[in-house]
Amino acid sequence: MEAPNAFYAAAVWRRHRDAFLRNWTTEFGGVLLEPLIVLGAIGFGLGQFVGDIEGDVEYAAFVTPGIIAGYAMFHALFEGAFGAYLRMSMHRVFDSILATPMQVEDLVLGEMLWGASRSVLTAIAVLIVATGFGLVESPLAILVVPTAFLVGLVFYPIALSATALAPSINSLNNVFTLLAVPMYFLSGIFFPVSGLPNWVEPIVWMLPLTPAAHLMRGLILGDLDITHLWALLALVAMAVVFGIIATHLMRRRLVT
Repeated sequence: MEAPNAFYAAAVWRRHRDAFLRNWTTEFGGVLLEPLIVLGAIGFGLGQFVGDIEGDVEYAAFVTPGIIAGYAMFHALFEGAFGAYLRMSMHRVFDSILATPMQVEDLVLGEMLWGASRSVLTAIAVLIVATGFGLVESPLAILVVPTAFLVGLVFYPIALSATALAPSINSLNNVFTLLAVPMYFLSGIFFPVSGLPNWVEPIVWMLPLTPAAHLMRGLILGDLDITHLWALLALVAMAVVFGIIATHLMRRRLVT
């Protein structure tokens, strides 16, 4: 496998950015509306009955970082699954790109950068609203933006790998029913992972969304320790490994 060309990868990213901007008014509603509904219904609605959690943290403040991480995941997965499949199999964008001097490595890196950008958009939108609601307790919360980018780099190649293996677009529903939704409810977004049974907790920590939610919670609440560094390193390692896997599978789908 060759090292990707950053210039070519940036060209792929710019192509997707331009396509997004042509329809941004319809695209942006989904970026903002659904996470805000979840934040309001669960954070403020359910939070009235739950009270404080993990000491003196209000429930709405506890779930907000996880909701940001969760929707950064969802947008990266959706773009890497359905968006990439349409570009690959129906619009033939991938074939057009590979007809140029670009290689599969350049294509995959550009796709990952775009998926990470989509994660950043939803993270910024929810973070702004959460700040307005008084749910952000630390100036370190600004680092949620690059963290969301990293989350996108982790989850986009997972979806892209599924796209490379998918016999049809309908099979990509499994990315959400078997992977995204269970992770969303098990990864410490709505309750502390420490409350799980001892044999379950290590398994949950291996899910990519768990370190993402943990790191974002530390940044937004301003309560960081060594475990957040390990979470960051885990996310970086996952992004590299999943990117390599996605590149291999995409080459097999598109070239061989």
